[in-house]
Amino acid sequence: MLGSGTLGDPYIIQDVNDLQDMNLDLTAYYELGNDIDASETLTWNGGLGFEPVGFGSSTEFTGTLDGNNYIIRGLYINRPDEYYVGLFWILEGDVSRVNLRDVYIRGDEDCGALAGDAGDCNISECSATGTIIALGGYGGGLLGYVYTSRYSVDSPHISDCYFIGSVYENDEWTAGGLVGHVSGEPLYKVHFDRCFSIVEILSDTEWSNQGGIAADGTNFEMSQCFTIGTTFTSANAVYQAGGIAMVIRDSSLLNCFSRVDCLDSNMEGYFGGLSWTITDSFVTNCYSTGRVAEGGADRIGGLFGYKDIETVIASSFWDTETSGTLISDGGVGHNTFWMKTQANFEAAGWDFTSIWFIDPSWNDGYPCFQWFRDNVLAGDYDTDTMTELTSRGLIPAISPTISPTVTTLPVTGVS
Repeated sequence: MLGSGTLGDPYIIQDVNDLQDMNLDLTAYYELGNDIDASETLTWNGGLGFEPVGFGSSTEFTGTLDGNNYIIRGLYINRPDEYYVGLFWILEGDVSRVNLRDVYIRGDEDCGALAGDAGDCNISECSATGTIIALGGYGGGLLGYVYTSRYSVDSPHISDCYFIGSVYENDEWTAGGLVGHVSGEPLYKVHFDRCFSIVEILSDTEWSNQGGIAADGTNFEMSQCFTIGTTFTSANAVYQAGGIAMVIRDSSLLNCFSRVDCLDSNMEGYFGGLSWTITDSFVTNCYSTGRVAEGGADRIGGLFGYKDIETVIASSFWDTETSGTLISDGGVGHNTFWMKTQANFEAAGWDFTSIWFIDPSWNDGYPCFQWFRDNVLAGDYDTDTMTELTSRGLIPAISPTISPTVTTLPVTGVS
């Protein structure tokens, strides 16, 4: 591998073998030198695939990886008996501009495309597409479990990241569109800024907890994030879900939205447009359009199913038509026409100068983020991402400069 692993002379990763050799030094500086074809990992290690960086070591990855906006294609990991499954085993370093495409990640607990566990880290401008399977729970599109360690002197930051694909879990735990579980500390909360997920979340077990961004979260701050997709359980059982997260504790949501439909053929789920349960938290300038009506008769909320007295909900709304309910423990419900009228949100104090915009050809006419529009128009998303954004009604049919289409691996062995 070229380089010496220092800040001024990082190791240069040029192929999938170099990527695997990050195991040899978990404290070094690394950069991608080009796109990486990882499809051969499908046959590695007797079918187990790529070995997560740092797997089985006595320490976490505390180094730095700069992907230089290159793509790692077709990463395959199939380790159903192992915890902390992803490109990284346990990540406590800095990762930026890494794009994983068409991943297949299957493990026991704590599974995500980028890392199984991530704590005290900075992750920026990273993305992934593909399939995540956490047979024992804590599955997330990008990260399985995010935490602040008890010895931390700083907060983990996840910014300008996204996941597009499916997340599956097969235990009474959690599955989230971007992360499976968030556990911050009161003084050092986990921060999410300008992130999104487009995700289908599926479980086949009773009492599954599902969320469009994070299934379950404590002590986090989320700003200008959104999610689109569905939650569902194939089991003849009750499950719990929220558009942003199933449970939110001691946290804040500022300028976020969800368009996640919580589906349940049994009509027994516990569903909230943003969250089923929220405690000791603050929410302002948020909205939901997702369907929650298929939950139990007394188990749904347009924004929240249950909030405690310490939680403050300000200037936040839900679409009563698309959600199928007039009920919410907090927030105000309005019809679809109202929800697509900018003047109504401006009257509620929303910032349409630097944060929000409304255009009928973007986000199906609902409020959308200016940072997202700027990224699309600048050509920051690859062909597959643009196709997905268009199909979801998030963007008009436009063609800015984009990077080449990536290949797709077959998905097998879910159960």
